[in-house]
Amino acid sequence: KSDEAPHEFGDEWVTDGENHWHECECGEKSDEAPHEFGDEWVTDDENHWHECECGEKSDEAPHEFGDEWVTDGENHWHECECGEKSDVTTHEFSDEWVTDENTHWHECECGTKIAIGTHNFINGTCDACETPLVNDPDNSESSEDNESFEDTESSEDNESSEDNESSEDNESSEDTESSGESKPSEESKPTEEPEAPNTPNSPNTGDKGIYAWLIITMLSLVSCVAVLRKKTTEA
Repeated sequence: KSDEAPHEFGDEWVTDGENHWHECECGEKSDEAPHEFGDEWVTDDENHWHECECGEKSDEAPHEFGDEWVTDGENHWHECECGEKSDVTTHEFSDEWVTDENTHWHECECGTKIAIGTHNFINGTCDACETPLVNDPDNSESSEDNESFEDTESSEDNESSEDNESSEDNESSEDTESSGESKPSEESKPTEEPEAPNTPNSPNTGDKGIYAWLIITMLSLVSCVAVLRKKTTEA
């Protein structure tokens, strides 16, 4: 047994899908144990994963950066669930004031605020951001007066417009009636019947009427005379 020697296990882990161990050159194993993956993410530029002490990886996936900004006092960025950062940028605050009912501030695109202050109203306007006082009685009265004045003007304009329209309608109606009286339409003109032509062999229609009337009159006179004679005879 001249080649007999104690096992010497290396420092590097040897692994399979479920376990890891240290191994001697002869193949003997030491410290064999199942993988235990930590809760913290391990990352590189493209991926993240959970890692066992032996170096075995679990839950490996590419980074996915959210749409919401994550910020600190100087910078903002988009962040993956593993904590990896993207689009890291220094805050840049706009010159314009952003306001609500009580305060004003300057704001970065990420939503970080600086110079937050409470409105200080002088004569109904904040002396810093120039926001008008919402519940200012003077401004309210002025606003009500303006609305009343605008309503009055609108009402007068409407009445004037209605009077003009009425006047124009009446004038148009009178013109139409006047035009109708002075210039009767061709439809209202009586239709003249064409006169029958006079021919030597056909008597005039008007003469026939006169002759008929004379005959009737004479017959009436004769009848009256006969009646009178009869009464005289009887008497």
